[in-house]
Parts: sequence; structure tokens; C-alpha cells
Amino acid sequence: MRLLKLYLLVALFALPLVASAAGLSVVFQATPLFGEAQFMPGALVSRTVEVKNTDAVAHALYTRATSTLSGGLEEAIDFTITSDTSHFNGTLAEYYGSASVFLGTLAPNETKVYTFGATFRSSAADSYQGKTTKFDIEVGFEGGEVVTDTGGGTTGSTGGTTSGGSGGTFGVGGSGTGVEPRVLGDSIVADFVNDFADNIATVYNAGAKAVARVLGDEDIAETEGAATEALQESNEPTKTVTQALVDTHCQLWWLLGFVLMLAGRILIEYVRAQKESYKLIRSSTIVFAAFIATAFATVILLGFPCSFVTALTVGGIYVLLMSVE
Repeated sequence: MRLLKLYLLVALFALPLVASAAGLSVVFQATPLFGEAQFMPGALVSRTVEVKNTDAVAHALYTRATSTLSGGLEEAIDFTITSDTSHFNGTLAEYYGSASVFLGTLAPNETKVYTFGATFRSSAADSYQGKTTKFDIEVGFEGGEVVTDTGGGTTGSTGGTTSGGSGGTFGVGGSGTGVEPRVLGDSIVADFVNDFADNIATVYNAGAKAVARVLGDEDIAETEGAATEALQESNEPTKTVTQALVDTHCQLWWLLGFVLMLAGRILIEYVRAQKESYKLIRSSTIVFAAFIATAFATVILLGFPCSFVTALTVGGIYVLLMSVE
């Protein structure tokens, strides 16, 4: 599974951020709200924001992204905002581009919890390597108080905001970032490991680890040996199916041959009966015995493996049938 690392470029404090403005109380689960040290492709990280209307009148609540730094990574991150309903579902880039996102109307003294979620797409390609994106999350009343997840906040009719520190940042390691190179190029690494496992299979021997040590550390040799075994095990189902088909065809051919042998025996008996004036009961007995033998062979031969034993069994039965007088 591909490992996609997100590197935190800002400090993440342990305690949630509680910010207040006149008539508005906002509790961010973390400050900044997002900042993950590691992220798996397709994994979801979510944070909550608790908002309370401390005013005596109802207010319409909005959110938007401010102080955005679009480094390209925002296109690969799916972003959602939910409470008792869905308020936003799109990419982080679309959240950046929204003038504001309506979060509903809060009645006087009403408190509501919102969940902000970010998912790094599992299909993220190497082109996102080394890219970053930065933003602040602003929550506030229409035309009134606003609070950001970096600790800033103002009051006033203009609805302006003052950021109180560094914003949340997503980053992907790559060339020039001081982290492991090609964190997204795992397909190249996988191809190399597979080729290397094929080559090392002829050298590695569990009973003679000294031989494997010429290739490097003993632990590495053991890992390569395990990779070889896994590769061999992956081929076993194909081999089993192929062998089963071969066995079935072989058994059917033996059965067809045996039926033809019985038909020949019946024909011989018929000719002899005509020539020597056999009684009807003798001919009927021979024919009945032939049918019984065919049914028996159908059950037995289809359970036999394709081997010398099968050939010997069919040949022996044929000799016995031909020797009956």
C-alpha cells in the first residue's frame, strides 16, 4: 500500500483553541485546525468546531478560508463540513474559492458542533510530490463577529478578521524538502523489489545464511527471501487450476477408451453368438455385465489421478473382459 506522508510545517498545540467575540463563542479542537504529521492515501482526518451564539438574537453563521496559499495540493484533498446535515462537500480548492459557506442560523444561546473533514485521495499521483497548501479557517456571523482557527478574531460591522498566528498547512515530501525522495513513487520501488526477489531466489538459502550475507545485511536477505516465498505462493493457485484441468482431460480420455473397449467386447460377443448359436440368456448376461462395468469405471476412473496406475488399471480390466469365454 502506498504511503503518502504529510509533513506539518507549523506547531500543533495539545489544547483546543477557545476564541470569543461579542455574541460569538468558538471552540476549535486544535489550533490550527489541521496539521498532520503523517497521512495515508485515502485516509480521513477530521476536527470539530463548537460554535455558540451568546447574543440575544439569532444569527446566520458562515465559514470561509482566508490567508490561503495555493500550492496545488488543495486539488487532491476532498473537504467536507457537516453537523446534523451536510454544509459543504467538494475539494479544498473549491472551499478556497467560495466566498463563504452557509452553516445555518443559530438561535440565541444555541450551541452547535461542526465537523471539518479532509481526505487525501488514494489516486494522488507523483505530480503532487513536494507541493504544499496553507489556509486559515474563519467562522463568524454575517456582517458581524468572526473567529479564525489561528487564534485571531475581531468584532465590528465590517466583519473583518485578524489572523492570530500560522495557519494550517498540508505538505507532501519530495525533492528539496529534506525528506525521503519519491514518497509517491512506490510503483517504481515495487517493480524493483519484484525483480530483485526473482534474482535473489537462486542465492538465498535458509540453511546457509552466510551465502546470503554477501548481498548485504542478514536481515535484508531474510526480507528478500520472504518476498520470494510470497511471489511463489501467489503462483500456486494458477498451477493448481492448470493441473486440475490436465487431470480431468486425462481421466476423460481413459474413460472414453474404456467404453470403446467394452463396445468392442460386446461386438465380438454378438458375432460369436451369431456364429455359434449362443443362447439368448448368455448374450444378455454379457451385455448387462458390460453396462455394469462401464458405470463402475465412470465412478472409479474419474477419481484416479493421471498416472501409470490409471493406465495399468484400464489395461487390466480390458484383458479380463477379453478373456471371458
